[in-house]
Amino acid sequence: MCLPWLLTSFSLFGCFSVCVDSFLLDSLFLADLLTCFLQGMGPDGHTASLFPNHELLHENELLVASISDSPKLPPKRITLTYPVLNGARNVLFVAAGGSKAENLPKVIPPGSTMSNNGGAVVAINGGAAADTELLPAARVRPSAGSLHFYVDEDAASLLAPTTSDL
Repeated sequence: MCLPWLLTSFSLFGCFSVCVDSFLLDSLFLADLLTCFLQGMGPDGHTASLFPNHELLHENELLVASISDSPKLPPKRITLTYPVLNGARNVLFVAAGGSKAENLPKVIPPGSTMSNNGGAVVAINGGAAADTELLPAARVRPSAGSLHFYVDEDAASLLAPTTSDL
């Protein structure tokens, strides 16, 4: 259910994020709520409403946070934070289009394997940087779960396989 008034008042927006955060934190069913996240990735490597070089990248206390200065419209949003995303059992990233190609190798973990519809499996040399330089999508690493990427040919065009036949 979409609540239009949340989009017009940041104070209500922030209050809503605090209520959701409180619910998630207090829930006895938290593990059951985190079965699977379907995430997208922006051309700049953002995911959810976690943007490069933004202070929310360092948020480790709140489970849900409000953002008032998003570099993309709308500027006022709420987002799940890394404690929630990395607590999921499964995270599925979908990336499509050539605009994702430059940053996709920086997001996929080194040593990952990839298969295409034809059945070929290749190992990927990811370009993970130091933790302080990681793109937001590259910081999503489920602590006790699995991470999957579903990408089209355009998005995968710059991935560098280590071998074409494993």
